[in-house]
Amino acid sequence: LFNLQKLYLTDANTKKYSNFAPQNIPKLHVVINDLHYGNKALGKLEVQTQPAGNGLQVMSLVMNAENFILEGTGKWMQVGKVMQSFLQGKCTSKNAGDALKQLHFTESMAKGSGILTFALEWHGAFYDIDTPSLNGSVKVNIQKGRIINLGAKTEAEMGIGRLLSILGLQTLPRRLTLDFSDLIKDG
Repeated sequence: LFNLQKLYLTDANTKKYSNFAPQNIPKLHVVINDLHYGNKALGKLEVQTQPAGNGLQVMSLVMNAENFILEGTGKWMQVGKVMQSFLQGKCTSKNAGDALKQLHFTESMAKGSGILTFALEWHGAFYDIDTPSLNGSVKVNIQKGRIINLGAKTEAEMGIGRLLSILGLQTLPRRLTLDFSDLIKDG
């Protein structure tokens, strides 16, 4: 068991180890109670691995952050001089808007509970996702959230959508009672 209270990483830290061979990593159980990557507070990380032929099997990866929980498994393999990584799992959040803010992705969502399931693969190290070679599937299900603060152009385009929704058959009973509350709320 390898237990760290804090670990703060930057891009410079991870690029330094890009030639590390996964088949040389022994069986590990790592717990990091306070993980940061750049300016992102990622919370507690627990990873369990074991050697697997030409690579490393990630038996369990659990990241428990303030606004989300990520759970997954994966592989990091080296075939010849080419590294290939695989990660599958799910990410759940009781407040997707706060989770997206915490990760510095966007502030255009408010609230919303949800689950994101994924199965991804890419060329390169497990800890360094290579976006040009990233391939796989992602399914997102967010409920009771609102999209906000999109910008003037997008909000103007959405204004046309709101106008068309006044005429929609689904909203006809609401309009007959002069209920326009869904049109005047933010989001």
